[in-house]
Amino acid sequence: YTNAGSDTVNIRAISGETIIETGDANDILRMHFDQGGNETNTYGFLGFENTPIAKQLTLKGQNGSDEYQIGLTGGGSGIVNIADGGEISNSQNDLLQIYGTSSDDFMLSRPNSIHSIEMDSNRIPVKGGATERVNYDSQIDNGVVLYGRNGNDTFIFDDTSAPIVVYGDNGNDTFQFGQVFKGPRDSSANLALEDRFDT
Repeated sequence: YTNAGSDTVNIRAISGETIIETGDANDILRMHFDQGGNETNTYGFLGFENTPIAKQLTLKGQNGSDEYQIGLTGGGSGIVNIADGGEISNSQNDLLQIYGTSSDDFMLSRPNSIHSIEMDSNRIPVKGGATERVNYDSQIDNGVVLYGRNGNDTFIFDDTSAPIVVYGDNGNDTFQFGQVFKGPRDSSANLALEDRFDT
């Protein structure tokens, strides 16, 4: 928990499940940033590999117009939960910004989540490879902004739970809207509840 008033929270790394709540006012919460607010570009989910919950960070800006900035690193798996949790009347204009790496990125937008997926040399997702995942919901009412930055990035959009703006930036980038699946994306596909959606 932070003190009352507007807060800026910069997180370089976590070593276990971490939850940060900032209460009222307009706050800035960042992951993979140093004390000075500079992006580290260094993987910071340092919990045990065989304990997935140890690689989860939950950010709760709560009331006020909050800004979340997440730097992707491509260094391994991790989950950031943006669970703003503010009262609807006192938590407007929340914004989520996600920054890609300087290499080739593969980003997948699905309901309530953005996934950055490990690729092989042919820019094909690696089965069972590392994934950096950012979960969010419709309380991010000021939208989600993705920055591809350098590299030949791939962006695939199945759905979104908030307005979304994407900047491919440098490189030869690919944008795909919608996918074709072999079957419904529900329990019959052995998907976790949070990954199911209508097709």
